[in-house]
Amino acid sequence: MRAGRYKINNYVRLLPPTVLLLAILMFAQSPFSNAFIQIDNDNNVPSAMRFGTNSHVTVSEFWVAFKSTYGISKDVEMSLTKTNTDEFAQTHYHYVQMFKGIEIVDYQFLLHERNGSLYLAHGHLITGLNIDVEPQLSEETALEKALVAVGAEHYMWENEDNENWIKRIRNDSTATSYPAGDIKLTTGKKPPTAENIHLVYRFKISAEQPFGEYYVDVDAHSGKIVNKISLSQE
Repeated sequence: MRAGRYKINNYVRLLPPTVLLLAILMFAQSPFSNAFIQIDNDNNVPSAMRFGTNSHVTVSEFWVAFKSTYGISKDVEMSLTKTNTDEFAQTHYHYVQMFKGIEIVDYQFLLHERNGSLYLAHGHLITGLNIDVEPQLSEETALEKALVAVGAEHYMWENEDNENWIKRIRNDSTATSYPAGDIKLTTGKKPPTAENIHLVYRFKISAEQPFGEYYVDVDAHSGKIVNKISLSQE
């Protein structure tokens, strides 16, 4: 069967004619039919969508339409982490992507609303994810590898004065700077694509000598260091 070529809001593909017709009809009924769309070529979903004044796409319907239009997996959820309204009465919604309940760190997707309708959406959403989200490495072993990566002589939690100070400022007798491993998904320093994704333990490590604070991501399957991010001002 000869393939048909179509272009809808910069989204170009080759499809058989029958599938092409169905895709055009479905997209014509989409809330995004009048939007200007920039496609992320690595993930084949929009990285930016700008809506005209006659679009009237609301925040409540955006993700339902987005998942339906672009075939997003049911294992993907978008979690709202922050909302703020600026001096122009525009509201900005910050989302992170979750896969099977685990956050993909370091990327956001933002929706911008004015007068009850969206005028802009942009960010990164990773598609085609297929990764085992059960750690093969223990948290204790992962922490040992993270500490080797930092290589400090002394850590904050090893100093009783530091630990007492944290308990006081947090008003919590159980507070500590001893690092706990949070299970996350990340691509490290590589582009945001499914083939670059890692399941990691993310540790926040506070070193006393030499002073420094870091996020260290340890692959929860292989034990390799995926990322080391300095949180201290250089």
